[in-house]
Amino acid sequence: MRKYSIPILILCVGFVFSVLRFSILRSFQNDYIRATLNLESAALEAEIKLALEARAQAIERLAIRFENDPTMQAEQREADVFSVYRHMPGFQAFEFADDQHIVRWVYPIEGNQSEQLSDISKNQKIAAILQESINTGREMIASPIPLEEDSYGFTIIYPLYSKEEKPNGHLLGVFRNDSFFNSLSLRKDIFISVFDQGKLVYTNEIRSELAQGWQIKMPFTFFNANWEFSFMPTQELVERNRSYFPIINAVVFFLITLLIALAALQFQLKRNIELKLEEERRKSELETFHSAKLASIGEIAAGVCHEINNPLTIIKGFTYKIRQTLNSDANMNAKSSQEILDYLDFQDSAIYRIVDIVGGLRTFAKMDTETVENFDIHKAIKDTVKVVEYIYRSSDIQIELLLNAKKSMVHGNIGNFRQVLMNFLSNSAYALTSKYNKVIEIETMNIGHKIVLKFADNGMGISEENLGRIFEPFFTTKPPGQGTGLGLGISYGIVSKMNGTIEVKSKVGVGTSFLVSFPYKEDAPQSEQ
Repeated sequence: MRKYSIPILILCVGFVFSVLRFSILRSFQNDYIRATLNLESAALEAEIKLALEARAQAIERLAIRFENDPTMQAEQREADVFSVYRHMPGFQAFEFADDQHIVRWVYPIEGNQSEQLSDISKNQKIAAILQESINTGREMIASPIPLEEDSYGFTIIYPLYSKEEKPNGHLLGVFRNDSFFNSLSLRKDIFISVFDQGKLVYTNEIRSELAQGWQIKMPFTFFNANWEFSFMPTQELVERNRSYFPIINAVVFFLITLLIALAALQFQLKRNIELKLEEERRKSELETFHSAKLASIGEIAAGVCHEINNPLTIIKGFTYKIRQTLNSDANMNAKSSQEILDYLDFQDSAIYRIVDIVGGLRTFAKMDTETVENFDIHKAIKDTVKVVEYIYRSSDIQIELLLNAKKSMVHGNIGNFRQVLMNFLSNSAYALTSKYNKVIEIETMNIGHKIVLKFADNGMGISEENLGRIFEPFFTTKPPGQGTGLGLGISYGIVSKMNGTIEVKSKVGVGTSFLVSFPYKEDAPQSEQ
């Protein structure tokens, strides 16, 4: 799963953002619906107040007309009343109640005769409101008024006075709630319910779970009437304003994220392949390095065997002489004892020589480690030379060390650096094969902030046409079976990894020199000269 972690992460983030985009866009739509309800409730509140004020003023004008002409005939009053309620729907009837609150005449609107109030004096609540209207001398509203068929209405009351300014009775405009609210310009896509003292006095709502979720309540007060409005959108309004855009937008965004995730997956698969190829390349390099190391070991193996065989022969010969001396001279004198001591010294010298050779080989055998650390170039040079000096001495090759650098600590893999030195030594030894005075010079110096290693020989040199190819893998001028062509190529790679550079100068018949430079470490302990 880890190799697909980035695409999976992108996909999860894209899914989360898609959900968030949908939620935000849906929230905007929901806010718009709520804003529509709020605007409609505010507009309806203003419209209801205007309608009630207009009807209250119409009743007031009728009352003033009746006060000014108390002898007005019934036909005239009926005509005046008709002229009012024909232009203001919602009235059920006009009534006149005397100062005893008994209804004296009624002009019902057509169709409402059966629901008219015959005698409101029996209703204590309405009687109290009539009395309050007389006492205050102003309009009042009585609600809710129960009507037949379980319906409700309300009454706008206006007090009448005689010319002597005495209470003469009341003019009442009686309304059916449904008739009044249906006369208003209500939106067909918004449900409205009206509650009066906890009683549902009007509703055009079709009950649905959808409507319940959007309910907005608003209190309403006119004179002493206290109503509560409930607004709910129809399903058609919600669906009209809750389009599929958020869903489409979220799906498109998720599809884009999916494409990005697929692209990331493809990139990661490609990267995994590259990492695998890189791992295989590194493995191949290690195998190549190991092959080069084995080749170096192969080149020195015969010499090492010879060098170990010589001191072993010395040890064997002097052991024989010691035994012979002990057997032939029963009475040991001082001369015999000194001879034995001399023989033992020769054996010790041979043993130490073997220890040095084996120690150098053990050091060389540890070059496969990948540890990167600070190390002393001088010590690495000395340890490497110790491995081959006896072998090269038997081939009359003289190795001169001029380790003059004061700053000799560098950062890298010491085993790989020893391999570089072994490759240089091997190539120099081959170049010196046909020479009489065979010299390999290893010199160090500090130039600027770098340590420069000069590795020179006075061998046969390299032709100009081959000089530009010496670092190519498998390029060699040695006969088949005597070289792999990998040594200098591997050396170039090792030096580059240590942030170093290699320069080569050569002249046929004169010799070859390699200049290898590394940045030295200021804060590391330096070698003692």
